[in-house]
Amino acid sequence: MANLAYLREQIRLLRLSNHEARILSHARPAIQIQPRRIEPGESLAPNASRFSGRPHLPAGQNWPMSGRWPMYQLAQLRLSDIAPFDTASRLPKQGLLSFWCEMNETPWGYQQSHRHGFRVTYTKDEAAELVAADESTEYSENQLEGRHILPECELEFKSTLTLPYSQWDGVYDDDRDGLMDLPNYKELLAAMGQLEQPVSRLLGHPNLAQDAEESNCQFVSNNVNCDGGRYDEQLADKLRPGIADWILLLQLDTDEDGPGWMWGDLGSLYFYVRKQDLAAAYFDRCWMILETS
Repeated sequence: MANLAYLREQIRLLRLSNHEARILSHARPAIQIQPRRIEPGESLAPNASRFSGRPHLPAGQNWPMSGRWPMYQLAQLRLSDIAPFDTASRLPKQGLLSFWCEMNETPWGYQQSHRHGFRVTYTKDEAAELVAADESTEYSENQLEGRHILPECELEFKSTLTLPYSQWDGVYDDDRDGLMDLPNYKELLAAMGQLEQPVSRLLGHPNLAQDAEESNCQFVSNNVNCDGGRYDEQLADKLRPGIADWILLLQLDTDEDGPGWMWGDLGSLYFYVRKQDLAAAYFDRCWMILETS
């Protein structure tokens, strides 16, 4: 995968050397995730890194709910698997990180009320005994039929670098503006492997289907809805300095051939986290946004 030396070489080959300092200043390390749907008869260890499949939970921990609906476990990540590829050392070295979402009416993340529709859980002891979650003892018949179990995938991790990218022009309000207008910048993204789809990635820059979402995460997580209605301008102004605290934690694209996800119209899910919360492993403070193409 792409590293700093490779990025510099591609900048030279694509005649972007006059913009090298600016481009390098925005490069962010990331961990690429490659899923492989397991074959019938295969199984992964309960504490293995995986996409989808039947959740395994620590004894006594309840299946996360959204109202009366069980959430889907989108990912369980064993952080010791990821540590060798976390070149920026942003994540804990040990533990199980699980991402959950309610998929009957997937929340978009632009209202405070959408908080009930997603969750990120962190188990510090990744060797803790886990047991398969059993819907049949907790939920009525009309909530079963395996609907909360998606195809299970084993995961491979690789280190990479990412650059700002959006399918929309002019989505950034800082000095990232205009990068997409540089000659051969999109070719640079392609050379970095950043335009490959679907994207599953920890940290780094998101591949945005629409707008930059750090401001929405800051506002909505602080009770300022961003769904097009009126909001408290004075409160929003007080919150603006905190926009820079938010970074991507995990991006999950629509991937029907792998774990079987479909987000809106071929869209993506983005889990964001504040830098301070990531450093303290406060993953329950993450915010999720859904974008469609």
